[in-house]
Amino acid sequence: MGMRHNPDLLCLKEGWISLEFLYARFGDEEGYENFSREFACSSAKWEKYRLNAFAVALLDSLVFPMERGKIHTSLSYVVRMLARGGKTIVPMILAEIIRALIKCTRGKRYFEGCNFLLQLWAVEHFYQRANMVDIIRGSMGNKISNHASRMKYFVSPVGTEDWFVYLRERSATQIQWKYYWLKPRRAIIRGNELYFIELVGLNGVQPYAPLRVLRQFGQIQMIPLRSI
Repeated sequence: MGMRHNPDLLCLKEGWISLEFLYARFGDEEGYENFSREFACSSAKWEKYRLNAFAVALLDSLVFPMERGKIHTSLSYVVRMLARGGKTIVPMILAEIIRALIKCTRGKRYFEGCNFLLQLWAVEHFYQRANMVDIIRGSMGNKISNHASRMKYFVSPVGTEDWFVYLRERSATQIQWKYYWLKPRRAIIRGNELYFIELVGLNGVQPYAPLRVLRQFGQIQMIPLRSI
């Protein structure tokens, strides 16, 4: 984003920069003057890079969070691609959610995925509703916009520890396996030779097997066949 290479920043080798570092150089109106030796661009171009820096910080804080205020440096490339138009980060978000959930099942206590989407997905499953199909109400059936009104009777855990306790106490009968607002259809997505598809995420490629979520489509869950 117009900055010179700085070999003294060892964190760059690990693919991150601190939020404070980013804010001091792009968030402050005098950032260019205060750190002019670190920039390889004009002040006019720096003004344009400020918007990119804000987008990087926003994506990292809400969608691809890291621990302790760290910012993914690779998000600068993602922002540049999005600015060109015609791109979507939905597969990347899914890849990072799956990757983070796998790490959590192996003992990692920090979820480095999109927390907002995960919580929306979770409460839709944990809120016990009547065994009936949801009627489309308002917003042309947009289930994200009317999510709050549908979940008004669900008492959500607050904080990390509360979620740990809540999840440990869940049983199969306390989970709403099927999204009743999804139209039943065959949920078979796979490649020509593999029983999964590859989602390109921020930290690499993550395999995803849609056959493992057949219950959300009102079908009997099965164990996917292994590919040779």
